[in-house]
Amino acid sequence: MDVKSLLDQMKLTRGRISARAVFQDFIAMCALLLSGYTDPVHKTERAEALAGVVEKYSAQEQVQLMTTFCELAGHYERMSKRGQISDLLGNAYGEMGLAGKMGQDFSPDSIPGILSRITIPAGKELPKAGFFKAVDTACGSGILALGIAQRVADLGFNPCLHLALQASDIDLRCVYMTYVQLSFHGFPAVVIHGDTLSLKEYSRWYTPAYILGKWVWRCPMPFSGGQSWSDELLKMADEPIYGALRAMEWGLLEKNQGGAAV
Repeated sequence: MDVKSLLDQMKLTRGRISARAVFQDFIAMCALLLSGYTDPVHKTERAEALAGVVEKYSAQEQVQLMTTFCELAGHYERMSKRGQISDLLGNAYGEMGLAGKMGQDFSPDSIPGILSRITIPAGKELPKAGFFKAVDTACGSGILALGIAQRVADLGFNPCLHLALQASDIDLRCVYMTYVQLSFHGFPAVVIHGDTLSLKEYSRWYTPAYILGKWVWRCPMPFSGGQSWSDELLKMADEPIYGALRAMEWGLLEKNQGGAAV
C-alpha cells in the first residue's frame, strides 16, 4: 500500500461523502478498533464512538473500510519486518490538504532524524531503567516519535522493547494517526488528546504493546503531574489482586467518610 492507493480507497462513497471526510472517519475507525479490542479501561466508550463513525456508511462500504484497515495493518507489518518505519498516514493527510485547513505545519521528513539524534545520542548501553523514554508534545502524525524509534533501532536496540513513548496533540485527528501508526509498528506508547499549554487531558490512548507489555507498571505516563486515573484502572484490570485490594481500600475510605463519594 502507498499513499495513492490509500487515497483512492477513500473515494468509496463515489462523492456521497467527500474523500477528506472518509479519510478522517477511516483514521478514527482504525484507532477506535485497535483501542476497543485491546484497552479494557476504555472499551465501552470506544465501541460507542466506533458505532457513531461507521453508521453513516452502508454495509458494503463498511466492508470496504475494514478491508482497507487490514491492508493498512499489512503495510506496517511488512515495513516492520524490513526494519523500516512508515509515516503513511501523515503523508496521506498532507496529500489531502487537511493540515493546511487547521493552520498546522507538519515537520519535513529530515527534521525527525535530526531531532532524534539530539534526543538519543550515540551509545552502546541502555539507560539504567532499561529503556529509552521520549515525549512529543505536538505529535501531528507521530513522525517525530517514529523518527526516535528508528534512531533506537539504528543504535542496535529493539524499539518495541527498549523505548517508551508519550505523544500528545490538541487535534484528535492527529491523535488518531499517531496512535494507529505507533500501534501497528508495535511500539509501547501512550497517546494523549490534550492541551499542552493548559495540561488538560481529554482522552488517553494506550497502544496494544504498552498494555500487553505491562508498561503501565514500568513507565506510567502522567500528562499534568500526579497519577492518571486511567492508569490506575489499567493496573486494576491487569492485576486482579491489586484491583481487589484497591477496591477494598476505596470501600473503607468511603465508609470512614460516611458514604461520601471518593
